[in-house]
Amino acid sequence: VIAQRLVRRNCEKCLTTYELTEAERVWLSAVDPKLDHTTFKHGTGCTYCHQTGYLGRIPVFEILPMTPELIDALRIDDISQFIKLAKDVPLYRPLVLSALDVATAGITSIQEVIRMAGEI
Repeated sequence: VIAQRLVRRNCEKCLTTYELTEAERVWLSAVDPKLDHTTFKHGTGCTYCHQTGYLGRIPVFEILPMTPELIDALRIDDISQFIKLAKDVPLYRPLVLSALDVATAGITSIQEVIRMAGEI
């Protein structure tokens, strides 16, 4: 199972560090508490990016390899069991955590990750 979203890429010409707002800190601590002291970046806006702070897009992915247990849970339409089993699959990385990986690398902003996740 594969899910994909496109997030806007930070403009490299006006890239700068970004101080999280209180709402963003609360959201981040709820999603991944290990990232509380991470420095994020964002584009401030320049003529190169038409004052948006973004230039281009980058995909983020969620990949869930199917196991026999997951297939059985789908077959009997047990969604709660499917979700529980999916979290235990070693290669599974939720979409929002994959997007946070891109944000911690400075490729996109934390605001874009929150927008993609449909939060705040």
